[in-house]
Amino acid sequence: MEIMKKGSLIMLAAILTTSLNAQSTVKIPDGWDTTKYPIKEIVYTPSTKKLITEGIYNGKNLFIKNSFGIGGQGFCVSQVNVNGNITTDEINAEVFQVDLSLHPLKLGDPLKVEIFHKDCCTPVIMNPNAIKPKDNTLTIHGIYITGSLFVMNPRSGDGKAYSVKEISVNGKKVSSKIDADVFEIDFYKMGFKMDDKLKIEFTYESGYDPFLMNSEILVN
Repeated sequence: MEIMKKGSLIMLAAILTTSLNAQSTVKIPDGWDTTKYPIKEIVYTPSTKKLITEGIYNGKNLFIKNSFGIGGQGFCVSQVNVNGNITTDEINAEVFQVDLSLHPLKLGDPLKVEIFHKDCCTPVIMNPNAIKPKDNTLTIHGIYITGSLFVMNPRSGDGKAYSVKEISVNGKKVSSKIDADVFEIDFYKMGFKMDDKLKIEFTYESGYDPFLMNSEILVN
């Protein structure tokens, strides 16, 4: 598995600050398969190949990292639904935004986001806490494949301090520099090996969620 270069990840961080095309919504037809098989907070349906995440509307948008299909032909994601409505976001991009502000939602309203994708690839939600109950912690689990995790670290409201305050991996505090726009968590240097099960815990300033640039280096 080829790991993305640091420069490419920083370019993805820049993409996140760009305004994306507006969207409208239409009701999807009846008859879609809604059978679900839970895997932590995300579930799949085998017949329609969709990634599902649920939560509440916090006034934030979701950012999706979108790979190419087999042989580099086309992008992975084919459609995104929000509460049963098809969005018309520009999904043919390496990173795209699901603009939740264009839906008839009030703060605290329940959300169900369905991301339809090809069976040869899986999209990645870069800011999963954006639709979770407001908090200042993020925990991710997975089996370590290889490489480092890169994290985009937003600045707090005054623009002077970075949001992420502390990170631990399996209870071991990350001691490398994290006060940067994008920082690296090097699991190998921390003493972890391939196929190790990792629990990564972030503490950050409420309202300023970190973005996981390549969380696909961990698998369930």
